[in-house]
Amino acid sequence: AGRALGLVRQGSATGAIRFSGAVASLRQARRISGFLKWALEGIAPADRGRALAMGGFLGGGPAFGWAEGTPLRMRDIALTGPDYGLSGVVSVSGLTGTGALTVVPDVVLRARDLARFAKLARADLTGGAELAITGRAEPLTGNLALRFNGQTQNLAAGIARLDPLLAGVGKLTLGLERDVNGTRLVPFIITTEHARIDLSADLRSRGSSVSIKAAVAELGRSLPDMPGEAELIVTARQDGQGWAVEAEADLPGETRAAFDAMIDSDLRTRLTARGRLEAEIENLTGFSGLVGRRLSGSASMSSEGEADLLTGAFDIEANGRTQALDIGIQTIAPLLRGATQF
Repeated sequence: AGRALGLVRQGSATGAIRFSGAVASLRQARRISGFLKWALEGIAPADRGRALAMGGFLGGGPAFGWAEGTPLRMRDIALTGPDYGLSGVVSVSGLTGTGALTVVPDVVLRARDLARFAKLARADLTGGAELAITGRAEPLTGNLALRFNGQTQNLAAGIARLDPLLAGVGKLTLGLERDVNGTRLVPFIITTEHARIDLSADLRSRGSSVSIKAAVAELGRSLPDMPGEAELIVTARQDGQGWAVEAEADLPGETRAAFDAMIDSDLRTRLTARGRLEAEIENLTGFSGLVGRRLSGSASMSSEGEADLLTGAFDIEANGRTQALDIGIQTIAPLLRGATQF
């Protein structure tokens, strides 16, 4: 056991460090076990964001055991702050050169009040969160197969149009795999009481693909002028040095949009896009809040073009039609009555 007082280093100070531990070794049986406990008290980083996040106290330590022919096992792991912490078990095999070095975690991260991390995250975080991590990872080969299961409670990020969709209980499920063939995210699901996002990705040196589906049961929670269901589907497929991207959106007000594009890049000096957008809006009233002006009527549009995403140069051709359009400007309202083409 031991204690160190009044430690100061550039950018932070610690009132006290307390630690204790014990190790038992059976040489003939080639076995070792023990524990370590430590605590940092009066932590006072100069950076206010770090100080708020750490909360002045951090303690923990594992018990551990190892025997010849078995993995090193660290159990009763505890890393504890005022209202956050990590607990669980981690085993490590391959330390003696037999087989690949492999880490097998079974741990849980908890934070009852995310507000303490708001300054570090540069966002107005509130709510609580928990994340469980299981699986296996090989640090030297890069291979891994991990599973993440998380839950949030009344999560908010200080974003007025996003926070209403995060309210209540949220869940996250992520499967992350990596081997010689590439990296895969299967599944990746985020759900709340009001929305759901499904994502899958297969990332390779050639032939990568990504797909995303987002659905909102009641968009009016975020955009009061647009009550109803909303859905967005995006797929992207690697084709040589480029990506073929397709997207479809269905929004309230009988709004439908479709987009497809080809993005080309040599990863050095060229990044271009060419594509087409088709959109049809039967009721423009729902978009009044977005543009800050009263709208009504219907509109349809078709456009295609190309752009240099590095220089900002673009060439776009668009045409469309409006019906009974009203943009809240009385002086031009007579010109927009009936059908208008452009």
